[in-house]
Parts: sequence; structure tokens; C-alpha cells
Amino acid sequence: MSRITNLWLILMYTALVGVLASATISSFAYKYDGIHWYDADLPVTWEINQNGTVDCTGEFQAVRAAYQTWEDVAGSYFTETYLGTTTLSGPALDGHNVVSWAHTEDSIATCYFWYYSDTGRLVEFDIAFEDDYTWSATGEAGKYDVQNIATHEFGHTLSLGDLYGSGDTEKTMYGYVSPGETQKRTLHQDDIDGICHIYPESEPEPENQPPNTPSAPTGPDSGTPGTYYSFTATTTDPDGEQVAFKFDWGDGSESDWTSFVDSGNSASKSHSWSNQDTYEVKVKAKDIHDAESGWSSGHQIIIRAVVLEVDPSSLDFGEVGKGSIKTITFRAYNAGGETLSGTISANRNWITVSPTTLEGNDNTVSLTVETGELTEKFTPYAGTVTVTSNGGTKTVEIFVTVIPTGAVAYPNPFSLSRHNNLTFWGTYVPYAKIRIFTLGGELVKTLEEIYGASKFSWDGRNEKGDELARGIYIYIVKESRGKITVVK
Repeated sequence: MSRITNLWLILMYTALVGVLASATISSFAYKYDGIHWYDADLPVTWEINQNGTVDCTGEFQAVRAAYQTWEDVAGSYFTETYLGTTTLSGPALDGHNVVSWAHTEDSIATCYFWYYSDTGRLVEFDIAFEDDYTWSATGEAGKYDVQNIATHEFGHTLSLGDLYGSGDTEKTMYGYVSPGETQKRTLHQDDIDGICHIYPESEPEPENQPPNTPSAPTGPDSGTPGTYYSFTATTTDPDGEQVAFKFDWGDGSESDWTSFVDSGNSASKSHSWSNQDTYEVKVKAKDIHDAESGWSSGHQIIIRAVVLEVDPSSLDFGEVGKGSIKTITFRAYNAGGETLSGTISANRNWITVSPTTLEGNDNTVSLTVETGELTEKFTPYAGTVTVTSNGGTKTVEIFVTVIPTGAVAYPNPFSLSRHNNLTFWGTYVPYAKIRIFTLGGELVKTLEEIYGASKFSWDGRNEKGDELARGIYIYIVKESRGKITVVK
């Protein structure tokens, strides 16, 4: 469940009394932090783990009597219902309020509860009695009394807090306990005042607030007549209650209400339109009490008999040599009825399209890139081809990387003291052997590119691993030949 905060209140072991005896702690009639069960959640249903405790018999009746003590308070409308035993045990946010015996890390008992942090609405609790202590259902000396402790812990489920003042020792919500103690079975007047404050018998129902107005629904921007399209809406409810949605389709009709979903979640409905037009889809929400929000802003959908689609919507020409030409095709087609017509244009002078007009429902368009006017660079050039038609407008993104024709060495001159590597780059480099010679024709190094890459780096060392001497060297890559100047 969204936005639920977990809080645990622990009844501390009585040995701590001696440690805190010198501290002065103020007394309060009761402690309450604003968290409570909503009226719609009453009566609170709960269960006891079937294993109970092996220390005594009668523990189930003792636990039930403890909660009944709080329900019997005159002047409070709080109610609870015991559902019986269960195999479940806590703590876990699982939709069940469970009392069980477990290990609570040196506390005599622990109450865990979950609530909405923004509204304070309680949604679930679990109580765990520490199984390492010895328990009694009859108030035996030297043992912890089940009903005594349970009455205190159930006070936490209401959500009364622990009290530690010197004037609080006779109260059920006093935060310390002794073996054999039974006085917490009976509520002090301050405990009674606490539950009556939280759940006063004459308190009116909290005023329900309608859901927040949803934002514009999400869905497609265009479509064809007779085809169903799905729209989705989301909103939140100030009271944290579930919400349902109704859509206005903009053609004089509305949807049924969706099923209820948790506040903050989404729901969807589908619709088809018969006629070509522009429609505005709106949505509103209601809560479980039928309180309705206003209508949202609209989402426009254009229904056309002709619907333009392009495939693919992006073309990468890859690496193309300087001064080269390369052509790739794409489809511009009609996903609807009637006949598609329109024009095609490019936003870069290095892109040529053919044809430049459309007249038909399935068109193959050729795109040609010419790199003669482009400069070699590592990053791609980008352009856009736009198809404008009676079925809408689509774009195709174009990318091309321009590399040297042949093989170029850089940096050139190459300094062994300042440069780590010398790189060969160009159309001849992929899968090529690169041979480096002295001016006298002596082979210095043979390099081989084996991965199909247009760039290949060399550390400037000969076959023996020695750095090259200063001078001019010749490199040969296929039919390409160049010079490298090596400086120190």
C-alpha cells in the first residue's frame, strides 16, 4: 500500500526502572500522536496465532478480555471483532492484525502498526509477546500476566503512547511492568479519557473530500476510424481512498466508470471514433463515497482515414569516406484507408531524397548522402527528412560519419615524448596490413587491423620493441601511401 509508514512502540523490560530512577519525567493524562482508525475501518478485526504459548493455558481468553476492556469504555465508539486463531504471525504488512508469541529483542512485548503518513489513518497492527519470558493467565508471581500486558499493547493499537512519569505508575499505558503485576488489566481514568478523546461517542464522521482532479489522460495522438484506442488516467485522493475514473471521449459519449484502484494508481478505458475529426478526451474521478472530482484538461486525438507511417524512423549510414556517395531506402506507407499523398524534404544540403512527392499507399524513398562538402570527423553528422502528407507528418533521422578516403596518420609529426600513440584512420584501415618502412626501404613494423575498425593505433616502436629514431618513414596501406615524421 502506497505511502504507508511503519512505527513500532515497545513495552520496555522492567529492569530499566532502576537505570532511569534519578531522571525527572513529566506526567501526562495520556499520550496521543494523531494516528487513528477511520470510522470506515471499524470494527477492527484481529486474530491470534494458534500456537499461543506453552507456559500456560487460558492465554487466548486473556488476550480477548484485554481488547474487550477497551471496547467496553463508555463514551467511546471504538469496536473490535475477534476472528479466531490463525497460522499467521507478525510483524508483516499482510492485511491481517495478528497477536502472537515470538522474539522481540529483549522487550516483553512489541506492538507494530502501519498508517498513512499524510492522513494518520491506521491500517494494520501486529502484537508480539516475547516467548523467552514466562507467562501466566492467572497473575502468578514471577511470571508476566498475559491480560495485563495485552491490555497495554492494545492501547498502542488505538494509538495511545507509553507514559513514564512518576504520576503515571497506576495507568495501563505506563511503560514499565513487573512479573506478577495485574493492575494494567483495569483502565485508569486517564486511559479512559485517552480513548474517549480519540474515539468520542458523539464524534461526527470525518468530512469526505473528493479526489483531486486528474491530469490530462495519456493516450495516442492520432488514429483511424473504427479502431479502439486506450487512454489512461491517474489521480490521488486526499483521504487516501480508492478511486475510479470516467472518460469523456469528445464525441458526445462517455465511458462507464472503471474499477476502483488505490489512490495514486492508474486505470484505463478504450474507445473508437467513427468519423474523421479532432477529439478532446477528458477524465474525472470519484471515490468510494461517490464524491467526484472536476473534469481534467483534454488530450487531443486526430482521427484520420489516412495515417502516415515511416519505417524505419532512423537511418545510420555508418562510416563513409570523404567524397563518397551512399544511398539507403525507407518506406512511407498508409496504415489507414483511402489514398496517401504528400511531399518529402531534407533539412541538409548533403542529403538528397527521391522521389520528393508521394502518391500511393506504399512508397519506397531513396536517401542519398554526399560527403564531398563535409569534413572528416569522429562524431556523426545529423540531418532530418520530413514527410508531410494528408495522413500526418513523420520524420526520419539521418546520421553519417565522414572518414578519410584511404589512410591518414595523425598526429603527424609524431613525438615519442609527447604522444602516446600514432593512429591510422580511413577507409583502407579495416582488415588491412599497415607496413612502415624507412626511407631506405627497410621494414620497421607490420601492423594488422583484425576487427573491421576504421582506426588503428600504434605505439611508435619497431618489431624489436625499440622506439623509432628521428626521421621520416613511409607507410603503405593497400594502394595508399603516406609519410610519417618522427620527432623526439
